[in-house]
Amino acid sequence: MSPVMARDPQLFFRAVKNTCKLEKGGIALASSVVDAPGATATTRSARRASVSNANQVMSALLHKLEEKLQPHDDQPENDKGFRVANLLQLITEMVASFPVCSLTLLRQPFGPDRDSGAFVRFALHELLPATAIVGAEASVTQRTRALLGVLCARGGEGRRRVVSELCAMLCDYQNIYRPPSFLTALGNWIFLFLSTSSPSRASLSMDMAKAFVDGGVMKALMCAMRRADMTHPGVAEMASSLLKPLEVLVRHSIETNRPPGNPAGAPGASGLE
Repeated sequence: MSPVMARDPQLFFRAVKNTCKLEKGGIALASSVVDAPGATATTRSARRASVSNANQVMSALLHKLEEKLQPHDDQPENDKGFRVANLLQLITEMVASFPVCSLTLLRQPFGPDRDSGAFVRFALHELLPATAIVGAEASVTQRTRALLGVLCARGGEGRRRVVSELCAMLCDYQNIYRPPSFLTALGNWIFLFLSTSSPSRASLSMDMAKAFVDGGVMKALMCAMRRADMTHPGVAEMASSLLKPLEVLVRHSIETNRPPGNPAGAPGASGLE
């Protein structure tokens, strides 16, 4: 919180006002009020108010992020990048702590596309490769990766929306509008997320793999490779970034479809015979 408090005190105090309450002995989050057996009407009302407060804070953060992404003559580009990175970190923490905030993030209009799901589309198109940021590109990319990872890890609508938008971008990729570095950023995030979605890097959680395979990620990766400009100087890095997540998903599919009692390396173990 300290970077946001130093850079944008008004946003910080507005967030504190909406999410915290004064109690005897200190300050507590309003969301700590939970419905318990025998809860009174006042308690349930406080719980509903805390959910509303969380939505208001998320909405304010998204509006502030959209404002900071707009060009300003009096705002240095490096300062703009760090402000965007700090706001992305706050949004990630809100989504990780309050499940209701993910719905606000998915449904609130954002960027040039004012329809539902516009934020996920904008994050994948602009924030992940940091094409709209001149300063602090690495920080913006890192925070965007974390935010998309939290949305996928929560499952439900967030995971479906991220996978759907990701496949659409890979399949609709046109090299005359986007350099290979755009595909490199998408491929690196997919591989990083799949590699860290389970305690063991050698294995992949069943529900996560199923979501990516059923969503068409493997087909989308191959489609992007066919559409890429193979004469571009950055094609080697791009191809590597797309092949790594493809290898993880293919290996998982082979392990899943292996007949019971057929160890790895045995005839038919690959599932391709």
